[in-house]
Amino acid sequence: MAPVSGRNITRAEAEARGRLLDVRDYRISVDLSGARTEATFAVTTRIRFRCRELGESTWLDLIAAEVTSAQLNGVDLDLTEYDGARLPLPDLADDNDLVVSARYWFMRTGEGLHRIVDPADARIYLYTQFATADARRVFACFEQPDLKAAFSWDIVGPADWMVLANTVGPAPRELPDGRRAWSFPPTPPLSTYLAAFVAGPFHRISSEFQGAAGHLPLALVTRASVADRLDPDELFALTRAGLAFYENAFAMPYPFDNYTQVFLPEFNIGAMENPGVVTINEDLGLFRGRVTDAARELRAVVILHEMAHMWFGDLVTMRWWDDLWLNESFAEWAGTHAAAACTRYSEAWTTFAQSRKAWAYQTDQLPSTHPVAADLVDLEAVHLNFDGITYAKGAAVIRQLVAFVGLDAFLAGVHDHLAAHAWGSATLADLLGSLSASSDRDLTVWAVDWLQAAGVGVLHPRTQLDADGRYAHVRIEQLTATRPAPLAGGRAHRLAIGVYRWNDGWLRREQRIELDLAGDGVDVPGLVGSPAADLLLVNDDDLTYAKIRFDAPGGATARTGVGRIAESLPRAVVWGALWEMVRDGLLPAQDYVDIASTQLGDEPRPRILDTVLRQARLAALRYATDELRGELVERLSRATAALMDCAEPGSDRQFALAQAHLTVVVSPERLPLLEALAAGEAAIPGIPVDADLRWAAVLRLVRLGRAAPDLVDRVLAQDRTTRGEWFAATARAALPMRHAKQMAWQMALNGSGLANALLDATVAGFVDEERPDLHTEFAGSYFDLIPGFWTSRSPAEAETVARGLFPPASREVIGRVDALLVGTGLPAGLRRVLVEARAEGELTLSAREVSRAAI
Repeated sequence: MAPVSGRNITRAEAEARGRLLDVRDYRISVDLSGARTEATFAVTTRIRFRCRELGESTWLDLIAAEVTSAQLNGVDLDLTEYDGARLPLPDLADDNDLVVSARYWFMRTGEGLHRIVDPADARIYLYTQFATADARRVFACFEQPDLKAAFSWDIVGPADWMVLANTVGPAPRELPDGRRAWSFPPTPPLSTYLAAFVAGPFHRISSEFQGAAGHLPLALVTRASVADRLDPDELFALTRAGLAFYENAFAMPYPFDNYTQVFLPEFNIGAMENPGVVTINEDLGLFRGRVTDAARELRAVVILHEMAHMWFGDLVTMRWWDDLWLNESFAEWAGTHAAAACTRYSEAWTTFAQSRKAWAYQTDQLPSTHPVAADLVDLEAVHLNFDGITYAKGAAVIRQLVAFVGLDAFLAGVHDHLAAHAWGSATLADLLGSLSASSDRDLTVWAVDWLQAAGVGVLHPRTQLDADGRYAHVRIEQLTATRPAPLAGGRAHRLAIGVYRWNDGWLRREQRIELDLAGDGVDVPGLVGSPAADLLLVNDDDLTYAKIRFDAPGGATARTGVGRIAESLPRAVVWGALWEMVRDGLLPAQDYVDIASTQLGDEPRPRILDTVLRQARLAALRYATDELRGELVERLSRATAALMDCAEPGSDRQFALAQAHLTVVVSPERLPLLEALAAGEAAIPGIPVDADLRWAAVLRLVRLGRAAPDLVDRVLAQDRTTRGEWFAATARAALPMRHAKQMAWQMALNGSGLANALLDATVAGFVDEERPDLHTEFAGSYFDLIPGFWTSRSPAEAETVARGLFPPASREVIGRVDALLVGTGLPAGLRRVLVEARAEGELTLSAREVSRAAI
């Protein structure tokens, strides 16, 4: 093979290397002694592997500061051939022994080996994050998911540290110089991106689970400074319930030797499924104050998502990243399914319908949309597909598949798939084969419809009534969406139709019909002769993936009665449909704000409150015409204040409304409330003031230009934590003054070494949709600078800045995008960001025209 030089890896290269090599094991020795003072750390990696063709060549992946030595079968390799990402391996034997010593960088971007200094106590913590291809930032490897191998870690560090890896090791050895050495036994075969360790003066709480294979150690691990935020009773109960549920559902014991969950700051994703040492974002898993049950539900779903990967992803791994969607979509489906089935969060599918599917629909209507089973030709394409299609649409498609084949047949097929490919790699075709056998259904057409065609369809009920107000004809039509292009043909759907009528002041379901729809639609004879519904709800129970519309009576009911639908899941489906109508130009933004302001009076679910109010704020600030922006924000301010003030003190509902209210306060009479909360005074009956609520008030005062000059510094002085630093960075960038925006701009674009979390915070603060004029002067610089910035930073940093600093929508901005897209040599990732931002800009301008016309 003659691999392309550079950090990218193509699928074709990986397939060729996969046919050539059989990797046996890695032995990785890591010296972390200089973690406090040095920029790099030393690693020696020994890899034993077979080559199926004597004398062939390949390459080794590593992104190192310095390669100090490399020997293949006792022969020194030519280090001048190392290009910063690849080291050629010539003249391979049948059995090969490769030893590479190198120094690697400690990272601040959440990739490779991330290092933080805890602002609370100045202690050092380290953790790995390797997905998708960052193991090579810590050790030399063959960086592709199908070359699975056993991993053994030998790690040296300070004596007061705790070191954890994928397997349970013996007690550390004391070294003569006062350091300690940890050695971990080999793992079962894993992909490189799943090898992991954490190191630092952690706090650990232990427990156990009696599973199908016997006693399983459990542990919860945090930094010492946040140990009091652990909730071990709930977290261990949730972990045991999930393990028991999955062992039963998959008919297979948990496959590893322990289940440790480590909660970490500055994590660049929600969580990571490293077997034996699951890493979770602190902001999701540890609560430092009052949170709603919605936040606890989200934590449960994330924990159960990662747990599902232990079987589907870790035990059986995708062969190449083409099946990234399957890995993540299955875990997303499984986490929600398990939360609804085995925890107190029985309405988890409501949250999925309300928030996750909105993300999917938005992503699927962009010009960059792609099939669920995407054609990921290289690592650059892989990075761009961690999106709403890979996660949320894919999970919705799996939910549709379960409806199509039945839950029992689906789980039986999953068991057969896991059993057939345990400790190896597999493809989508392998899974579909198992599911076809278990369900006795040919999934060929289903796979083409749902996995190989991009876009989202629209389901619309067409009804005719007789003279008595009864249905004479009902048909569900499948229309084609107009963005980004019509969906070819019509997918086959398994869906439910719900008949809702007013009863005692509530909209209650009186009839449900489940049926199959294919092509351009289906008649519903079961409704003929029935009294007309007040609300005829297509996709009741949210079984399928499609936007929905209403007939004329249903549309009127949805606008005036969505808040009185008795059950939460259909309420979420209707709210979602109304939001899509705003984005499709069928509902003026001001109408959505009115509906939200009047229809949330009885809403008990914090997640629905939060999502609808965030969408209403977005409608007011982005999709309404400029003349209405201030009036609509004021309307939301008054509505949330009234709802909060009359909510039961101390309730989740009151707390969710308080959080929403603090993002839209504009009324001068509410400023004393903000000032009291920012001072740490309990100003809302029933709600104690914690650090996060206090920062929310500070941020609002800052955005309104009403914060005292030293307010941020004073509050930060009392909250010297990673979260406090995040809020402070956001607040400094949010100050509505030219010099603050210029400083934030410079930090984002030129702040090399800025931690990923603080970069996120700076970008979040810079954006001000209430004052888009503050961004005008930066629009030209954005288009001049962003191509060079993209190529000089890591993919995560580049995408954060390119998306976050994109200028507000205008015809001039769209023209600048068009001019940049015409040029050649634009990186594929940046091109996608610009294409998506342009499409959202066009949608925004169109929505504003709809808003203006409706005045």
